[in-house]
Formats: sequence, structure tokens, C-alpha cells
Amino acid sequence: MATDEELKKLKKKLYDEKETFRPRLKREALSPYSRGSKTYWKDDVVKKESTREKIETKRGRKKPPWLIAGIVFVAAALVVAGGYYIWREVFIGGNIVSSRNIDISVEGPSIIKGGERNKWYVLITNNNKVSLELADLVINYPEGTMTVGGAPLARERKNVGEIFSGETKKVELDIFILGEQDEQKEMLLSFEYRMKDSNAIFAKETRNIIKFSSSPMGVFISMPNEKESGQPIDVEVEFVSNSEIVLKNIYVKVEYPPGFSFRGSSPAPFRGNDLWFVGDLQPQERRVFEIKGVIEGQDLMELSFRAHAGSSKDGDDLVLLGSATESILLKKPFLNLDFLVDGKKIDVVYPERTIRISVPWKSNLATEVRDANIEVKISGAGVNPSTIRVGNGFYRGYDGTLVWNASSEREFSLIAPGKEGVVFFSFEFYDRIPVNDSGDKNFTVQLDGKIIASRSGSDGQVSSVEGELSRELKVASQIEVIPQVRYGSGPFVNSGPLPPEVGKETTYTITWEVSNFYNDIGDTLVRAALPSYVRWLGVTEPSGEEMVFKPSTGEIVWYIDDLPAGTGIIKPKREVSFQVSFLPAPNQVYLSPDLILKSTMEGKDSFTGVDLADVKQSVSIRSIEEVKFIPGAGVVK
Repeated sequence: MATDEELKKLKKKLYDEKETFRPRLKREALSPYSRGSKTYWKDDVVKKESTREKIETKRGRKKPPWLIAGIVFVAAALVVAGGYYIWREVFIGGNIVSSRNIDISVEGPSIIKGGERNKWYVLITNNNKVSLELADLVINYPEGTMTVGGAPLARERKNVGEIFSGETKKVELDIFILGEQDEQKEMLLSFEYRMKDSNAIFAKETRNIIKFSSSPMGVFISMPNEKESGQPIDVEVEFVSNSEIVLKNIYVKVEYPPGFSFRGSSPAPFRGNDLWFVGDLQPQERRVFEIKGVIEGQDLMELSFRAHAGSSKDGDDLVLLGSATESILLKKPFLNLDFLVDGKKIDVVYPERTIRISVPWKSNLATEVRDANIEVKISGAGVNPSTIRVGNGFYRGYDGTLVWNASSEREFSLIAPGKEGVVFFSFEFYDRIPVNDSGDKNFTVQLDGKIIASRSGSDGQVSSVEGELSRELKVASQIEVIPQVRYGSGPFVNSGPLPPEVGKETTYTITWEVSNFYNDIGDTLVRAALPSYVRWLGVTEPSGEEMVFKPSTGEIVWYIDDLPAGTGIIKPKREVSFQVSFLPAPNQVYLSPDLILKSTMEGKDSFTGVDLADVKQSVSIRSIEEVKFIPGAGVVK
């Protein structure tokens, strides 16, 4: 056995590139028999390489293909194994929490009555191997959801707490949902949870669809099935609460067909002529309102009215709770009438003017008619019967009827097919329509007309044909402004010489008094301008009135806004005073200069919708009350 020293020498020789070794000795055969295999290694030519050459050769050598294929196979196996592990743990349910292992279901009715109290139960089951912590159920309710107390409910968060592995938690939803018949609404449920030692929030959602078998409000439209074109029509809208709770902030909106002209309603609309505010409806409470109008259209035309009831904060974007549609068939009358005011198809008259009415008539028959007769009755507050004038007809005083017949209109003896014509009458109002209390406003004049004639049939039988027409005319309000000039009276102390003198300043008080008689007026204002030689002193009384002076134009504007009916009749006149200064110039001696130019009052009649105005001429220093008592007070000295 070689010693340690001998091994060291051998090792040194192995790493010495100059060292050589003697040939290896031939080993003695162990058996005399040959086995057909080598019994020793032949001498090989060993190429001598330096350590450096060996390293460089090793680096430059290409890896065999079987080695590369092995590496790729091992990597793919690792990927597949890792993917399988993740899939098994996350989707199949290992120790990792997965939303796929959380079941959410809803127990409760899928078809409900609108406005009916219902309960739903949300079941949340945790099939994960670990608990879910800090769990909440977030419910996004559909529009029209309310609590048991009747408060609107849009979104709610319910704490579920910890749900252990395999545990099922039940959450109760006790609510009202409003909706129309056959409408579908969606409830969005979001389950939020956390895992232990984590701040991340995970969620799983589900949806619950609800359909309504009936509406929380019943809406009904009542009106005639047929009507002649141009005739007045009354439309009755009725609605009733089918809900178990109070329905709050209810509005009703009506859609009119083309050809319908709104004439009024009871109660009055909340806004425009198609929106009404109902307020709160108790369970089973019933309300009715009536709409008046005139409907026109072609023969055999079918027109539809639609009414919608719903809740809203301000009348916009209704949450619909019920609706109804009703149709009417128009028919062309055999004999047609119409009423025109001053030759125009308008429905507003002004009480300070003479009202001139024309009544066009026409036969729509294919055969002639005889002995036609037209009758018109006038009714309404303020009409003065003594002013009624009938053209080619007469006024029958005992029943207040205007009559035209063959004795006054020769062509009424025989009216050919398609023949048409016109008759006339006029009337005036009393100087003042009686106003005794706050309910005396929104006056109207009713015109009811009828045309009757006889015709002979093919069998010789005589029959009567006729046409009717009613028209309601709204009476516009009257407004009035009265400007006054004062010196020694009024809310201000004036100074300066009276009569005024050249070069010396004199102050005056200007007062505006306004009245409004028959209808409420909105957007009311009074305006006037000061001449260049009159100065605005900037004081007004009452101080709370909104007065604006525009120096660039010299215009003064008093913004009144709303002015109720009866102002100046059963209520005091509205007034405002302001102070101005007048400094006479030499060229104004012996003259009475204007202190304020023409005053104009403007406003919008809330009943008729027309714009009203009253204009008064300029007032001068001659207009002051003191002129009567101080000689020459109205002329510059």
C-alpha cells in the first residue's frame, strides 16, 4: 500500500504537463482459458493538454440534444405541477379562500304586488376550509324601494360577521318596492369579506330579479268614446292607492293627443297644463280631478290620452307607480260651427275692450237642407247684456239667446251641399267685474252654439240634422299703475323753493300705486325714465321694495314679481315712493318740465298666460297736489 508521501508525489506528477509515465505492466491472466474479451487496456495515445486548454475546450463544447430535451421536460413538469396545485387549491378548495366556494342564494317571492310589504332572505354559505372574517352584505335596491317606515331606500350595508367553514348565514330584507304592473326590477347583492391577517377586501355578487303583478296605484281615465271635432270635452282622471303604506310626493302627468286644447282643470295644475301635485296618498285613498278642453281633428281619427302617476321630489323624473291610456274617436258633424274672436281662433278676451265674435258655419252633407237656425247663448260674470249686438239676427232677452234664422238670413231657407257662411255678434263687460272676496278671480265667458236644419230622405221622410259647439273664453286681468308727484306730503321731507326757481334745487316725492283686478299676475314690474335734468336721490319707501336705478339710461325699475288678484279692490293697492331733485335751467322759465317720463307696468297673467301692460303718460311739476293751493307752484319761476 502506498504511503502518504508516495501519493503526494503521484499527485504532483499528474498535474505536471512535462511529466511522463512508463507503460503500464501487463497483468497476468487469471485463467488459461480465453473468454473472447480483452484482459488489459491497450496503450492509447494520450493527447497532452494544459489545464487552460482543457477549460477552454469544455466551455466551447455544445451540449448534447438529449440533455436539452431533459431540461425542457423537467421545466414543463414543474409548470404543470404548479398550475395543478394552484387550480386544486383555489378552484377545487384547498386551504386558500376562493369566491367559488361561497354560495349566495335568495329566498322570497319573484313576483310581487307593487307597494306590498315583502321579505327576502339572503343565504350565504362558506364552503372554504377557513373562516371568512369581517363579512358584510351590501344591497343596492331598485328605484322605488322604501323601508317599513316609508323612507326611501337606495343602498344598505348589513354586517354578517364571521362565517365559519361550512356555516350558512341568513340575512333578512324587510322592505316595500314600488313598480308598475309587468315591470321588472333588479336587486344587486354584493357579499364583501376579508381573510385573517389581511386588509384586502374580496367580493362576490349576485342579482335578484323581481316582477310586478300589479301597480301600487290604480289610474283610470273617463271620457266619451266619441266626440265631434271642435267640441269641448271633459276628461276625468281618477287614481287610487293600492299600497299598504303611505305613498309620498305623488304627481300626476297627463299626455294630450294632437288637436287637444287645454281650457282648465280642477284642481289647477302644479306646472304648465299637464302636471298636478297630489301630495301623500294614504292606503286605499282615492282622488279625482277633471280636465276641460276642446278636441279637434279629422273625421274618424282616433286620439289617445295617457295619464301617469308617480313619486318625485319636484315633479321631474317620476318613479312610475301606475298609468292608464284611453282613446276617443272623432266624428265630423253634419253641420259645423266655430267661434272666432276678432277673426282669430283665440280663447282670451280683455274686459276693457268690445268683444267681437264671428260664427262661421258649414254644411258637411251631400244633400241640401232647409230652414236652418243658429242659436248662441252667452253666460259668464261681467257680461253687460245691454251691450250685446247681433248682426242680421236678434237677441231674445227672456232667455238670453242670440238667434239667426231664415227671416234674418235668407240663405238659411235653403243651404246647398258644402255651403258655408258666417254670422256676427258683439258684447262688452261692465266697467268692473264684481270682486267681493279672494275667490272672485279667473273669470270666464261661456259660448254655447247650436245649428239645426231639416233634410228630406230618399223615402220622403223629413229629419232634423244639427251641430253643436261650446267654447270657453278666459277673461284677462286688468292692471293699472298710477304715478303721483308730491312735495309737502308723503314719506320724505322735501326742500327747495316752490314754485321752483332757476339755479335752485327743489326735491319732490314720486309715488307709484299699482292695482290688479281679476287674476294673479307674475313677473310684475314698473319702469320709467328720469329726464336728464332730474336727479335720482337713492331713497325709497318702503325700503324693502326692490328698486333699481340705471345711471347710464336714467331708468328706474320697480320689481314687484307676484301681484295677487283683487289688489286695489279687496286688498290695498301696492305702492312705492322715491325722491328726486329738480334744478331748473334758464330756458325752463314759465314752463312745467316733466319730473318722470311715462310709467309702464308689465306682468304675466297666470290664468290666461298672456302678457299685460298699462302705460301712463309723463308727470310734470304741474301734477303735484300743492298746485291747487300754492299759486304758480307748477311753473318754473
